Amino acid sequence: MSDSYNLAIYQGSTLALTLTLNDSAGSAINLSNYVVSGQIRNQYSSTGVLAQLTASITSAISGQISVSLPATTTRDMPVGIAVYDIEITNTGTNYVTKPLAGKAYIYPEVTL
Repeated sequence: MSDSYNLAIYQGSTLALTLTLNDSAGSAINLSNYVVSGQIRNQYSSTGVLAQLTASITSAISGQISVSLPATTTRDMPVGIAVYDIEITNTGTNYVTKPLAGKAYIYPEVTL
């Protein structure tokens, strides 16, 4: 169920995304009884986390989630290409799936 989407992260800038999760028929996934989380790592095999994404469900019925990183976090991230994924977990069944994953391109800050 994982779609690929690459993030553009600029050091010192806030990352803020609103995503709508749809099933294969194009209908919104009902996220009632789900929690969402996400991480950025240098590479898939990395044990260390570059950043913990702030992720929350903003409209369960509409399948909408928000994902963000504050500027104070992006400011300290190393320039380069990292990887990320977002997981949703059903709190009743503990079923976990990754609806979104991809590369995180981290660009340097120019204006300090």
